[in-house]
Amino acid sequence: MTRSPADIPALPAGLREIADHAGREAALAVAATYGGRDWRVPARQDSPAARALAEAVGPSAAAALVTALGGHVLDIPLARRAVTRWLAGQGLGSRQIAARLRISERTARRYIKGRRDGDG
Repeated sequence: MTRSPADIPALPAGLREIADHAGREAALAVAATYGGRDWRVPARQDSPAARALAEAVGPSAAAALVTALGGHVLDIPLARRAVTRWLAGQGLGSRQIAARLRISERTARRYIKGRRDGDG
């Protein structure tokens, strides 16, 4: 089941600035990698942190983020619901998503189906 980005819930405020500069996919990849913490955007393209960012979001998105936001500290939300649905769209199953995001498989399945708590 492949989901389009439009099927993914709206981005939390902490990811919108990233999406504005590098796209929605990059914002979700940042949330999947750095979510739940304050994250300093690498200030230099040739730094180890920039190389790690490029692995997470791709080289062009990483370059865009370093250029636009390098050195800034951003509060990256966990955005579990959006990240779960994005990862499912990338082909990961609920078990893999649950392990990666440290949520239960049941929660991963519920997020993938778009259900909220108590929706049966």
